[in-house]
Amino acid sequence: HVDEEIVLLCHYSSEPIRTLQEFLATDARRRRMLLGDKLSAAELADVEAFCAHVGQVSLSAKVYVEDEGEIVVGDVATVSLKLTRGLLHANEAMGPVHAPLFPDPKFEEWWFFLVEAGEDQRIVHFERTHNTAQCVEVDLRFQVTRPGKNAFVLHALCDSYVGIDRRFELAFSALDEDECRDYPIHEEDMELDHHPTLFQQWMGSAGADESDDEEEQEQREPRKAEPGRVASEQSKGESGASEAGILHQRTPPVAPGECMGAPPRSDVDGADLDEAILTPPPSVTATPTPVAK
Repeated sequence: HVDEEIVLLCHYSSEPIRTLQEFLATDARRRRMLLGDKLSAAELADVEAFCAHVGQVSLSAKVYVEDEGEIVVGDVATVSLKLTRGLLHANEAMGPVHAPLFPDPKFEEWWFFLVEAGEDQRIVHFERTHNTAQCVEVDLRFQVTRPGKNAFVLHALCDSYVGIDRRFELAFSALDEDECRDYPIHEEDMELDHHPTLFQQWMGSAGADESDDEEEQEQREPRKAEPGRVASEQSKGESGASEAGILHQRTPPVAPGECMGAPPRSDVDGADLDEAILTPPPSVTATPTPVAK
């Protein structure tokens, strides 16, 4: 129901209203005084229903390091933010946004950006939430990289309404690594240095198991012959085979029924065959050689 003429009327009133957030923060009676001449009673009721539906949104945040009292360079700091919808009670939730021309029901989505203050304006971390409860809590984590004073700006942006975004400034001081906190060591923890660690114990048991397995494997497998011994036995076998071959070549074959030293069967008559076989070969007598005196 608000057109350009009503917008200009709000801008040039005694107390100018230039943003949606300022319009929502204005008293309902003053809104009716501004718009009463331009809108009907039904249209004014729609405007008030919209203002009640959108409501007031507040943002707060703090930065800290879990379980620590100070912030040191290298720590992972946490920014814990809280977004509160003022017109909702503890157990209430936000319904769909006021978008009568949108084809489907649309719910609010909030984007949170943690930006480093300064010329660079670097985005350190961001998150998105669909939570429609009365209080929304989100944690943003980042690593502290610069000692001294640090300044950040937290931006909360709504994707459904223009003009209800929020920003919150954060500042903290970080100690240098040389000024880091001192952790006292307990006596029982110091005694642990004299005991093997869990990894060392596991490696020792694993080594013992491997040695036992190797011994069992050696007992199960047959003993393998040494390469030098095998080679010597092969050489002996080859030499024996060669000597047997030479002896076989030097010794003439003996026919069945013949004996060594007997004359051939072809040189003996049939009558004297038995006598020739049974007659032993003549003995050889060595003749002494005369020696000159």
